[in-house]
Amino acid sequence: MSVLLILHMLLLLLTVVCFSSKMVVSLSSSVETSSVVEGSVNINGMTSIGFIDEDFICATLDWWPQEKCDYGSCSWGNASLLNLVSDVYYNFC
Repeated sequence: MSVLLILHMLLLLLTVVCFSSKMVVSLSSSVETSSVVEGSVNINGMTSIGFIDEDFICATLDWWPQEKCDYGSCSWGNASLLNLVSDVYYNFC
């Protein structure tokens, strides 16, 4: 299984976990390269393995640089994983 597919499936899984509860979700994904790899993730939301209290915050980080803008909007600003990693690197290395 390719790294890109695994990352894509993990991001989809995190999105489902953050925004859905008490539902069964089935996801499918494929990668368009010279060889196609298909995968699926099945989540049984009826069974809990833990709990989240009222202070839970779900945040996502994008991979885009802050200069990346779509349709004239640079919506994420400095909220990129690339900025977080570079800040940590320059502050501690």
